[in-house]
Amino acid sequence: MKIAVLSDIHGNNLALKLVLDEARILGVERLFILGDIVGYYYHPEEVIHLLNDWHKEMIQGNHESMLKDAEEDFSKAEAIKKKYGSGIDFALRKLSKQWIKELTELPSRMTSCKDGLQFELCHGSPWERDHYLYPDTQKDILDKCIISGADFVFLGHTHMPFFYQKDNTSVVNVGSVGQARDKGSMASWVVVDTDNRTLVFKSTFYDASSIIEEVKENDPHLPYLYEFFMRK
Repeated sequence: MKIAVLSDIHGNNLALKLVLDEARILGVERLFILGDIVGYYYHPEEVIHLLNDWHKEMIQGNHESMLKDAEEDFSKAEAIKKKYGSGIDFALRKLSKQWIKELTELPSRMTSCKDGLQFELCHGSPWERDHYLYPDTQKDILDKCIISGADFVFLGHTHMPFFYQKDNTSVVNVGSVGQARDKGSMASWVVVDTDNRTLVFKSTFYDASSIIEEVKENDPHLPYLYEFFMRK
C-alpha cells in the first residue's frame, strides 16, 4: 500500500489539490496528515473538502491549537491575526462548528500500524508538538526521536524536509504542502510504499501568484506570508 504523508497545508487548497492529483496518479490509497491544516492562508473549507475524499489519519498542529484559542478568546484571536495573518480568522468564518470541533480535538500524536510497519505521526517532535527540528539539528537531539518498535517517525512543523536514520528507524520531516520554506511555490511531501518499505520525497510545483495577491489583499502588513513563495 502507498501512503502519502502531508503536513502544514495551512489553508492552501491550490497546493493541496495538485498534491492529491499526483498522489492519485501514483496509486496512493491513504493519507497521514501531520497537522496545521489551517492557518496562514484563506481556503480551509476547500482543504477540508479535498481531504474528505480520502481514507486518512490526522493529528493536530500548533495552528489547530491557535484555532481553539481564537474561538474562545477575542484578544487571542487579534494577537494571532497580527502575528500570523488572517488564516485562523478565515477558518473560524468558513468552517462549520463541527469541523472546528473535530480539528481542535485531534490528537497531538498518533501511532499507526500498516502492513507490519509501525508509523509514529508527530507534528514538531515525539515529545512536544511545538518543538522545532531542522536538517542541521544536532544528532543527539535527533536520536531522541528514535521510538522503540517504530519503523518511521514522521514530523512536520518546520516546513523543512529532512531524513535521519538510526538503527532500524527512519526519522522523516516531510516538509510543508502549503508553505514550503526550502524553495518557493513548491509543495513538499512524502510517499511510503509498505510493500517494499521504501520512502520517496516528492516536490510538487505550482503557480502561487493568486495566493500572493490574496496575501497582499488580506494581510499586507505581513509580507513574509508571500515572500516564501518567491524563494529560488
